[in-house]
Amino acid sequence: GDIDGDGIAEICLTSTLSSASAEYGGAVYIFSAAMEGTYGAEAWADILVTGAEDRMELGARLIAGEDLDGDGYGDLVVSSTDVESWAGGIWLWPGPIEADRDTDDATVRIQGEGEEFGLGGALEVPGDMDADGVDDLVTSALAGVTGPKRVLLYSGPLAGSLTPTDATTTWLDAEDTLFFGLVGGA
Repeated sequence: GDIDGDGIAEICLTSTLSSASAEYGGAVYIFSAAMEGTYGAEAWADILVTGAEDRMELGARLIAGEDLDGDGYGDLVVSSTDVESWAGGIWLWPGPIEADRDTDDATVRIQGEGEEFGLGGALEVPGDMDADGVDDLVTSALAGVTGPKRVLLYSGPLAGSLTPTDATTTWLDAEDTLFFGLVGGA
């Protein structure tokens, strides 16, 4: 989607193991125009968004071009596995994005609760679920192999630092089914 406000969709490529800013911090490479040929992502990206901390592995999932903060511009939403604790996290940068960014610049951060929470294993924008005029965000928390899996709905507009308890709706997996939490549009 269009995240730089020029009316043309960008291409976003992720590399969770990129060390462009921090060791295995992860990165999103944003290309503003269609290109022909073969190019190196770091050398040719118009905009680079990076994980600011070692071993974040930013780029597990990505949504580009949806307006989740209600300002009329397409935003960038990216999740991270956070391999140190596997808590997971989600970051939002409001559009238009016209320069390099890192996770410290994000205006919204949703952090997983404790080790192996697994937040951000899936991301989806199902539309405006609560009819307030702003799209909403759905994500999953896979909670390792023993914890309860869940799907969380955050009502837009999104702002500030959020936790799983800030979700508007939470669906828990009472059966502890392996694949519960892998969200997708209908």
